[in-house]
Parts: sequence; structure tokens; C-alpha cells
Amino acid sequence: MAMLLQLKFLLVWICILMVSLPQSHSRRYGLKSKTLHFSPLSEEERIGLGMRRMVKPERQTSDSVVDGDQLLREKRLAVPPGEHLPPISQSVHLNDSHHQLIVHWAGEGSDVLVALARDIDQKLDSQSTSKLFFSYDYGESFAEKQTEKLPGMVINHFYNSPIYNSHYVFTDTMHNKTATTNDYGKTFRMHPSPFKPDQISMHSANADYLLGFDEDDSEKRLWISKDFGATWHVLQYGVKSYFWGITPYDSADTIYLERQDPNKLSTVLRTEDFFTIDHTVIMESVVDFEVRDNYMFATKKVKLLGATNETLQLWVSYNRGPFVRAIFPGDQPELDYYIPDASEDQVFACVTHSNKTDLYISDVQGTHFVLSLENIMYFNPEGAGKDSFVSLFVDETFADFHKVEGLRGVYIVSQVKSGRFSLDNTISLITFDKGGIWERLTPPRLDINGKSIDCRSVQNCSLHLTQKFAQLYQMQGPMPILSKKSAPGLVIATGTVGTSLKRDTDVYLSTTGGSTWFQVLEGNNFVSFGDHGGIFIAAKQFAKTNEIKYSWNEGKTWENHLLSDEMHVYGILTEPGEKTTVFTLFGSKVDAHQWILTKVDLRPVLGNNCTDEEYKTWAPSDDRPGDHCLLGSKMTFERRETFARCFNGKNYDREISSTNCSCTREDFEW
Repeated sequence: MAMLLQLKFLLVWICILMVSLPQSHSRRYGLKSKTLHFSPLSEEERIGLGMRRMVKPERQTSDSVVDGDQLLREKRLAVPPGEHLPPISQSVHLNDSHHQLIVHWAGEGSDVLVALARDIDQKLDSQSTSKLFFSYDYGESFAEKQTEKLPGMVINHFYNSPIYNSHYVFTDTMHNKTATTNDYGKTFRMHPSPFKPDQISMHSANADYLLGFDEDDSEKRLWISKDFGATWHVLQYGVKSYFWGITPYDSADTIYLERQDPNKLSTVLRTEDFFTIDHTVIMESVVDFEVRDNYMFATKKVKLLGATNETLQLWVSYNRGPFVRAIFPGDQPELDYYIPDASEDQVFACVTHSNKTDLYISDVQGTHFVLSLENIMYFNPEGAGKDSFVSLFVDETFADFHKVEGLRGVYIVSQVKSGRFSLDNTISLITFDKGGIWERLTPPRLDINGKSIDCRSVQNCSLHLTQKFAQLYQMQGPMPILSKKSAPGLVIATGTVGTSLKRDTDVYLSTTGGSTWFQVLEGNNFVSFGDHGGIFIAAKQFAKTNEIKYSWNEGKTWENHLLSDEMHVYGILTEPGEKTTVFTLFGSKVDAHQWILTKVDLRPVLGNNCTDEEYKTWAPSDDRPGDHCLLGSKMTFERRETFARCFNGKNYDREISSTNCSCTREDFEW
């Protein structure tokens, strides 16, 4: 046990902060929920519809000043057919040894990156420090700002406006200070804060409006600033949680607030004028409350007639209508609820019963549920799995549940074969019809070396993919499943072939939305993709290395590129959206931990822009015999030919068509 804790402490952490945009306001702020939990917002939700950004044009107009460097780059990359240049890479040494790095791209088309290096544990009586860096050339160089601009601050976090990419708020919870910039860190203003700024949330339409919360405040006050953090006043007392409203269901000024009553239950309030004149009581005697897009959820405890103990119930509001009690089949006790997904006008819910957690799916209104899958892998530090080793590493709820982005109805989960939390007791399942039928993942026929994989002779042999549980079990952790809307059908994951998950994993890729898989790399690797899935990059995970691998043909072949520095790689990141060919490797010096950021541009290896002849059409149903229709429609996507070595481009607009199908028995809700 002591060894596990020591290894946990010695791990170097890298934390990546993605773009914060209006859709993310459906997240919960305030104190943790006890009986009602949600999966973290995906990156795609953070960069969803409704975003507004100040974008630097990729090309200058005819009456603008011409960017000479840009013209030189374009001339250099105009490669004749059949000729391809190597990648371009450049390393930056931050000369910093803090164990956590938070990195943020200022926005699509911007050259600004922000990096905060800080200690993992910041305490008032400690010698904690931090360093703040800005890059104005897309990561080719970084300038340290904190020593000169923000002396005396120990920054623990920062926030970016969803309206103006130039606006940031930096918080110091050790000394109760905030600092703001409205010009990408060229100038700053420091302000004392009347509360410990543990949480800052930003208005989706007015950059000056901020909400702030101190997690340790005995009065549970919610604070508001209307002048970008210069001054603050109390908005409400006794606040347990709060949420910004979500367009188009709410106005931009809407706030949902869960206010704790003396009896420890809560009253849910809604205001559209920051409690200046009026507010509405949404629900009373609530245990927990959550908002997610067009759904609102609440839990209540009631004592049924003749019962000795109280019963926990889930209540749901659809499209801001009245709350209705959710009905689950059977009469098993419902101990808590976890909502892993509610993005396709139906709600998936993990419900913990006495000794297991099952997965259910609802009707459109989210009120009538049917069983989808028993024994899903689910952890709650105060419930399911609390006595397992997982409690040593995390204090937040999670379920092994992945929505395959870009495709309707496709999800991958981990199932526990019996009550014990272990790798050899965990299997992977996939559904192509939104939980109607779950099946094992088809294993590849050949390994990366072309040798046959003997899986047919073993009963219940299939491919198993690592998610959160396996990452914790292996401590240094394989990468999570990767799928993006920008590359529909592509799924990259680490996993094993056999009857269950195992410790030693390899990298597998599906180009068919999870229908078929093949092995693309051996061992644990960080893998990412760009150019709408047209280019892949990989690096050995945590190992000492001076090279990266890249593939332009969906992992069929890989080429090596030597880096200028030998390093331990902790992660690979690309600009949100996965449309660019520029990647950043985050790592450390080999002899002693100091951050190295290596920028790798894979644009040269792709050559010229793609022509119409280098694209094909693909439909998810093509790879599933007999399934010409999925969920009432046939979706067809345009996709680059696998061996077409060409550049899609950041502004590539993928053609998508949808054809409705005749309904079958399986299309109806029961």
C-alpha cells in the first residue's frame, strides 16, 4: 500500500485546459453532488455550437498588409507531386520543474498559447510557487510573465472568456487575489478578492460578468463581479451549486441556483436578472440538482406509505418543462444516479442498486427507462467500489462509458463480470443502436507483424479497450479512447485481445466506427491525429525517447522523425478540433524533471491539397452485414482515400448526407 501511494506521489502530472466556451456553462459549479453525478464535459462539447471567437484570418485580403513569412511557408510547402518533405520540429525548454502544467490555446486561428506551471498541492504554509508563460508564435517560444508582471502571486488556475480570446482571469487561492488581462497577457491588473477564488465562471455574452465561489466558505456565498474582477459583491448565501443557463433553452443571464435549506435539503431557484428584482422557485426539498443541455435533473428522498426508510427518486425536466419522476423497471433500491450521456435526445443513466450498477436508457423525455446493460463499470467514492484500490487515486465518480463522436448511437463501455474490481474481471462491449444490443468487439485477425491472432479457438475471446478504470489500475495509464467529430469513423484506443482486459496493452485502430479493428502499434503510446484524421502522430508513453512516429495512411505504415532533444513524453496535444497538422509534445528532460515543449508540424509530409478524385464515400452500415440502416437513417460521409497522400486542410468541409429508412420493430421504444 505504501508503495502505491509513493508511486502516485512521484508521478509527474500534466493537465490540459481546453477552450472554455458557452456550452461548457452546463457544467456544475459549487459543492459536489452526493446522489446525482455527470460525466465530465467532452472536448467537443467545449467547442460546440454558439461559440464566438476573435479569429486571425488565415489569409490576408487584397487590401491588407501581406504576411511575408506566411508566403514563404506556403511556397516552401508547395511540394511537387510524389515529393514529400519531412516534419518540422522545434523544442522549447521552459527551465521549470513544477509538476503540473496547464496549457491553453487562445482559440482557432490564434498564435497565442498560455502555460501555467504550478505545484500539485498549494497550501498557505508551504513554499508553493508558480510560473506563467505566454507564447505568441504558436509555441515556438515562450515568455515568462509572472516574475515581472505578477510578483507575489501563486497562481493556481486561470480562465478564458468565451467571448474574447484575449481576456483571461488568473486566481491565487493562497493569498485571495485575482489578476486579469484583456490583451493576451501584455498587461495585467491585480485585484484583492473578498473570498478565496476557488471557482470562477464566466458569462457567455458579457465579458465583464463573473461568478465566484469559495468552496470552504461556511456561509456558502456566491459572488458576482460586473467589472471583470475589479470589485465583487454577494449574490446569494447558502449556495450549494449553480449553473449558467444554456442557449437556446435559457437567456444568457439565466442562473440556476441550488440553495441549501436548514434541513440540509435544497431549494432550486432560477433568475434572469441576477436576483435584482425577481426569481422563480423551480423545485423544493431537493437532495441534488443538475443541468445538462435541454434536460434538468433532481433527486428527492420520499417516505413511501408503509416503508420504514426513505426512497431516493430521480426527477427530470425536458425542454424546461415541469419535473416528472423517472420510472425504472423492477423494485430494486436506487442508491445513486450517474448520467454518462444525454446528447441524442435520450438519457443514459447508471443506477446503483444494492450490490451492482446497471445502465438504463430513457425515452425522449427522460422519464421512462428500460434496462440496457447490467454491471457497468462504475465507481463512486462514497458508494460503488469505495472499498477498492480505486479510492486511493480518485475522489470523483466515473463510469467506463465512451460515446464514439461523429456517429449516432455508437458507445463503448466496460462491464464487470462479477462484483470484484480487477482487470481480469472486466470486458469491453460496444453498441451500434444506442444500447439496444451490446456485443463484444471484433478482434483483429492479424497482429502488427502480420502474424495470425488465435482468438477463434478461445471461448469469449474478443478485443478489450482501456478506459478510466484500466488507466488507474496501471497507474502510469494507457491513453483513453479517442474519437472526434472531425474524423467520423476513426477510433483509436489501447487494449488487449483475450477473454478480459490485461495489463500489457497495444494500440488498436478502427476506421469503421468500431465494427472492425486492427493493431497499429505495440505497447503503450500516446497517439493523436489531425487534418480531420488525415495524419497520425505517436510517441512512447513516459519512456525515454528522441523520436516520434507518424502515419498518413490510417496507421497502415509508420515513419520515424528524430527530435532535437531526448525526453520523457507525458502527453501529445493539438488544437481543439483536430483539424490542424501542428502537435505539441509535453515532456521532461531525461536527467532531471524540467518541462520541454516540442512543436511538431506534419504539414510537409502530406504534400499538395487533396483533389476530388482522392476522396471516397463511407457509411457506417457498409461494415455491418444486414444493417443498411442504423437508428432510422443511413448516414454517408466523405472521406479521404486511405493511401491518398494529400492535405485536407483546416477549412475542409466534409460532405455528409442522410437518408431516412423505413421503420422496423427495433426502431420503436418499449
